[in-house]
Amino acid sequence: MALKETVFLKNISYPDFDDMSWKKTSVLIKNGLIEGVYEPGQEPDLAKSSLTSAATKDLQGKILIPAFLDSHLHPHNWATREMMPPIREAGSIEEFLNIIDDHMKKLPPDTPFVYISAWKESQFVEKRAPKREELDLVSYGIPLLCSRICGHVAMVNTPLLNLLDWQSQYAEDPARVELDAAGLPTGRITEDFYNYVLDHYAQEETKAQVKAKLAFALDAMGKAGLAVLGANDQAFPFNETFWGALEELYQERPDLPAYYAQVSLSSPNQIKALAKLKERYQEHPKIQICHIKLFKDGSLGGRTALLREDYEDTAGRGADLISKEKLEEWFKEADKWNIPLAIHAIGDKASEDIADAALKTKPDGPRPRHLLIHAQIHDRALLDKLKQSDLYLCVQPSFTRSDWTMAREALGDRLDQSYLFHAMYEKGIPLGFSTDSPVEQMEPLHSIALSMKDPRGPDFSFDFLQALEAYSKGNARIWGLEDSLGQMKPSYQAKLLILDETDPEVLEDPDRLMHVQILERMD
Repeated sequence: MALKETVFLKNISYPDFDDMSWKKTSVLIKNGLIEGVYEPGQEPDLAKSSLTSAATKDLQGKILIPAFLDSHLHPHNWATREMMPPIREAGSIEEFLNIIDDHMKKLPPDTPFVYISAWKESQFVEKRAPKREELDLVSYGIPLLCSRICGHVAMVNTPLLNLLDWQSQYAEDPARVELDAAGLPTGRITEDFYNYVLDHYAQEETKAQVKAKLAFALDAMGKAGLAVLGANDQAFPFNETFWGALEELYQERPDLPAYYAQVSLSSPNQIKALAKLKERYQEHPKIQICHIKLFKDGSLGGRTALLREDYEDTAGRGADLISKEKLEEWFKEADKWNIPLAIHAIGDKASEDIADAALKTKPDGPRPRHLLIHAQIHDRALLDKLKQSDLYLCVQPSFTRSDWTMAREALGDRLDQSYLFHAMYEKGIPLGFSTDSPVEQMEPLHSIALSMKDPRGPDFSFDFLQALEAYSKGNARIWGLEDSLGQMKPSYQAKLLILDETDPEVLEDPDRLMHVQILERMD
C-alpha cells in the first residue's frame, strides 16, 4: 500500500521497543509518516477533526510491525543466481554434476564462457568441493567457472585453465591456482583470480538486462517485507549502465524497497569520486550512497578468514587483505569525507585489527558510523574491544545454523565462543541483522526464526522482539536514521508490515514463525 493519503489503522497489536512489549493500539498515518499512535480509548474523533478524509481500516487484531531493513545483501547477485541452474539445491556431487550437465548440453558448442553459482560442500553428502576432472566431464569443452556460495572461492574446469594460461598465472602469484601433489591444478582458484576471470570473460549486461534483474530482486525482497536494502552490488570504476538502470527502475516502480548502496573501493584515493556519486543521489527518494565496502579477509568455508591461531583442519591462519597501516589510512580518509566504511571481517584477527585501527584513528569529535560486517569469530574479550571502538556491527544470525558443521571442523573448540551475536546485543554494541543474500535465504522472518534457535541453546539465542529490533531499529541506527525509521512512533516513516497473525506468542515460537505470512507492506 502506498501511503500518500491519510489512513487510520485501528484494532492492532504492535511492538514497543522502549519496554520490549506488545501493545494494543491504533495508528494514524498522513503523507507517509506516522501522525499518531493511540492507546485504546484515546483514538481521535476523526469526524470532528480536520482528518475526515482518513480512510479507516480495521485490522481486527492483526499484528503491525516495522518493515524490515537489511544492512548487507546483494540484490543483483541474488537475481543472477536465482536465474542460474539451481546447483545451490543439490544435495550431492552427483546431483550437482547432473544439473550442470543438463544446462551445458543446451548451450551452443562455441559458447565462450559459462559462470554458475553457488555450491556449498557442507550441503553435499560427500562433504567436499567438486573436482576439476568432474567439471570436465559435464562441460563439453566449454570454459566453466563455478563459485562457492561465499563468493571467495571457485572451481574451474580444464578448458578455462588452459584459456587463462594457468602456468603463467601461477608463476605470477602461486596463491592464484591451487596445485595437487603432482603439480597439476586442482581447479580451485581464489577470489581475486575468479573476479579477474569474470571481468575479462563474462559478457557485459545491457541496461535492459540489469534493470530486469534489479526489478526481479527488489520486487521479491519487497514481498518478503524489506523496505530498505543495504546493497553491495557495485565497485569502482562506477558502472553507468547499472546506475542508469536503477534510476529508470525507480521511475517506473517507486513502490520498490530503497537501495542504500555499499560501493566497493580498492584505494582511499577513490573516495573523492564516490563523494561525487553520493552527491548525485543526495535528494533521491530511493537511492543513497551510504558506505565504502572493503574486504579485510575471506571466508571461513574457504579457510581464508583471518584468524589469530591456525585453523583446526588446515595449515595457516587465512588471508590478510588489508594491513593495519592501510586500515588506518582508510579510516582517516573516510572520516575526512564523512563517508563510513563497511568492512568485511569474519576472523577474530581481522576484527581485532579493524578495532585497533578504529581506536588509533578515533578523532576528538564525531565520526561516520563505521560498520564491521559479519564479525563471526570472537571471544568475549574481543567484544569488549569492539565496544570501545564504537564500530557498528552487521551480523547474519542464520550463519550460526548453516555454518555449524563446517565451522566446527575449521575452528574446533573455538566455535563454542564464536558467533556471539546475542552477547554483542547484551553488551550494547550497536547491532543490525542481515542475510548477506544470496549467501543465505533473504526472507527476514526465516532469518529471525533461526536467530531464535542457536545450536548452543537459549543463552545464545534471541527472542522475537530482540531480533525484530535488530532487523528494524538496529539497522536504522547503522544508517543514522534511528530518529525517523524502524519504529512505530509519531513522525517516523510509515514503513510497516501487516502480518497474518493476531497472537504475538506465535511469533515467539520459531517453528510457528516460519509459517507466518506477510499480508501487506505499507510504504
